[in-house]
Amino acid sequence: MAEMRSLNYGPFDGGVVYSRAVEDLEFNELSAMENIRLGLGGFVEKRRGFSKYQSLSALGSPSSTPTITACGEFHEPGQTEIDFIVAGTAFYEYSSSAWTARTGSVTISAGDDNVFEWVRAHNKLILTNNVDPVKKWTGAGDNLADITMPGSATRARTVSYWDNRLWLGNTEDNDDRIWYSNNDDVDTWGSTSYFSFGTPVVGLEAFQNSLSIHTEDGIWTLTPTGNAEYPYQKQQRVGSNPNLPVQGGAISGRSILSMPDNRQIFVMRNGIFQWTGGDEIEKLSGPLDIGYWPELNLARLKYSFSVYFAQENEAWFFLPYGSGQTLMNHIMIYNTEMEVWFGPYTGFTRTSAAIIDDLPHAGGDGGILYGHWTTDTYNDDGAAIASYFTTCATPPEEEPTTRNRWYYARTYFDNTGDYDVAVEQESSGIAGTMEIINVLGGKVAIDSFVLGQDLLGTVRMLSMDSDLSGYDPHTSLKYTNNTKDEFFRIRHVHPHYKEIGKRRKRKAGIE
Repeated sequence: MAEMRSLNYGPFDGGVVYSRAVEDLEFNELSAMENIRLGLGGFVEKRRGFSKYQSLSALGSPSSTPTITACGEFHEPGQTEIDFIVAGTAFYEYSSSAWTARTGSVTISAGDDNVFEWVRAHNKLILTNNVDPVKKWTGAGDNLADITMPGSATRARTVSYWDNRLWLGNTEDNDDRIWYSNNDDVDTWGSTSYFSFGTPVVGLEAFQNSLSIHTEDGIWTLTPTGNAEYPYQKQQRVGSNPNLPVQGGAISGRSILSMPDNRQIFVMRNGIFQWTGGDEIEKLSGPLDIGYWPELNLARLKYSFSVYFAQENEAWFFLPYGSGQTLMNHIMIYNTEMEVWFGPYTGFTRTSAAIIDDLPHAGGDGGILYGHWTTDTYNDDGAAIASYFTTCATPPEEEPTTRNRWYYARTYFDNTGDYDVAVEQESSGIAGTMEIINVLGGKVAIDSFVLGQDLLGTVRMLSMDSDLSGYDPHTSLKYTNNTKDEFFRIRHVHPHYKEIGKRRKRKAGIE
């Protein structure tokens, strides 16, 4: 008689892979997930929720809630941190437990697509939205003001501060040009203080010892020369090698991240790529191909944006998922330590994001800024978080065509609370089962301990079995919890089976 065997799904440090069939995945990979976070070491857990910044109500409520087109944290001289937003037609700082308008007499054009890039430049906050004149703000209590623009320009698409100068890219009269200000002076521009690239400029980002310029047809750099007459050397990096496929730069300046390990990560039309300073770029988002990326509204990727959550080694990319989706409604996350993907996070729409108080924050079209990492809170502004993940369905490696009889799955999880998680068996050839496991936590007094029911002391990892059924070479497991304020963390799963032998399969699907 065949003896019982088991597979080991997890730890899941291979991340989620949408680009291959569930039966072709490795044992450490996941086939799907939603509102699930992948932690170092490969555990999976329900993501933390989001909540209103400082518990503030929506601006303009209830008549007309504005879109949050910028948000961030401005470090004043002396390291005072002032949080700010742009909402509709106004600029606000957080002051005296409220959003206080500091718009002054300048014009801000409202609109979901009138989103801002911003930088800190010579102790000033500089903002540009490619619609209105570029703005500057000197800090708490002051009003916003327009800067003096270079040449005949009245607006710019992208902005950076590098080498003690303010840089503006893609003005309405020269979309292939970037201007640089005088040293330590964001309002003074020489009449010839610019570089042209022959293709529209998309984004500017300081990188290593250079300024990188992302255009529609490639990536360029400017490097200091030490020569006052010719202060910078221009060189095309990506797109100049005739032996490589034509490679462009980022499709959105707001999506470019300069990472601590000397690489840039950014969104392009066909995926998310990295650049390390050479003459080619490398695709990072291969696991998102086929099963995820084609479902994005590619026409709206130019409004995508990202933040780097350094505390957790995570690059968050806000993307528009679904045909006709205009605002960013998914977050896909790249763990830069494990070099894997997880996500999406769903249940919201967002138009801007930033790291504030070292945590991700984002705003949408409802007049509210949200903190997207609420400590030990697992609801979205009071609403339940619908979460699930699905394992691989990889057959035993020694005999992938052998039919198996499935018996039970042992799930290992952390002691997180007295909560239920549904476990559903899935396979193309099995009707499957649905069971509930309880990720029971806590401790009891010794005089009230009930054998087989209570847990004694502090337990780091627990396990529980759930039934499986059917005959098939492979099976996957889907774990679901949609209940408010219930948290689970699962480490790995062991499906148990017996080999039945090689049996001819007469048809596809369930027999």
